Amino acid sequence: MAKNTLSWVLLAAAVLLLLLPFLPPQAASWLLVVGYAALPIILANVLAAIMRKSPWRWAHLATVLLSLPLIYNYIPLIPRKAKTATSPIKIISWNVDNFLVSTDTMRHSTQYLRSQHPDIICLQERPHEVKVAWTDILGALPQYHHAVRNSHEDEVLNLAILSRHPIIASGERTFDDTYNKYMWADIHIHADTLRVYSVHLQTTGTGPSAASGASSSGITHTLRSATHHAVMRNQQVRQLFHDINHSPHPVVVCGDFNDTPSGYPARLLRRRLTDISRRWPLCGTYKGMGDIMKIDYMMCSSTLTPLTYHLADTPWSDHMMQIATINN
Repeated sequence: MAKNTLSWVLLAAAVLLLLLPFLPPQAASWLLVVGYAALPIILANVLAAIMRKSPWRWAHLATVLLSLPLIYNYIPLIPRKAKTATSPIKIISWNVDNFLVSTDTMRHSTQYLRSQHPDIICLQERPHEVKVAWTDILGALPQYHHAVRNSHEDEVLNLAILSRHPIIASGERTFDDTYNKYMWADIHIHADTLRVYSVHLQTTGTGPSAASGASSSGITHTLRSATHHAVMRNQQVRQLFHDINHSPHPVVVCGDFNDTPSGYPARLLRRRLTDISRRWPLCGTYKGMGDIMKIDYMMCSSTLTPLTYHLADTPWSDHMMQIATINN
């Protein structure tokens, strides 16, 4: 009886995991823990498929097979060579952590950016104009004659897109009751137009201060805060998903999603886009938790061909720099 109960629990968890990206944002937020526990859930079903007898074995095996697309997204992109004469497009996306609110850090960071020779740079957490002037950033990146930033200079979480190629249109969406936002730029490259998004979604709300107080009340508060922030994040990515679906051009989406590869934001966008930024489990992009948390992503339309993707670790931010090349 206990074995059957455990099987029911594992199968239910696997089904909820599979349904996660198809749920409304509010419902998906209540399955936040299921997204975090995706790999243990799949592994437990693999073990159950090996150890249990029919018909349970076949039920567990079925959930494992249905989970293969999710497992695939933990396998890094295999580098490819460009098949056409057109030069690949190199894109860098980086949460710069406000350049540590230092002009010197900005200069070191932009010098490293220049050394990578990207065509397009997407920045998240760009510092406020008062802290590090936008004109100073542009002056440190003189090769990028085309640049846009969010129209209202917020206290934190500002964005920017810089390009060697002409930006022919741009726009943005700022979410209510938060500094989070995304912006886009239509960039004319190789006789085609590419819509590039720079994105920063709602944080998790599970920082050190979230679990203050007694142990049980601290955990409860942390879970409530995480769920509340997940609702906001899921609603934000739902709007982003809607805008991507109505883009007149192929898209590249770059930024800080503040959620795991098995979470709602990444999996919702993968319904429409190719995830260039696949990584092995526990190979993260955020350096604040031992480099195990992957919360930064780069995705593109299926009509584009991803060629390479890698991360660069620098001392100037708590996020690693994402560097990718694609063919349009």
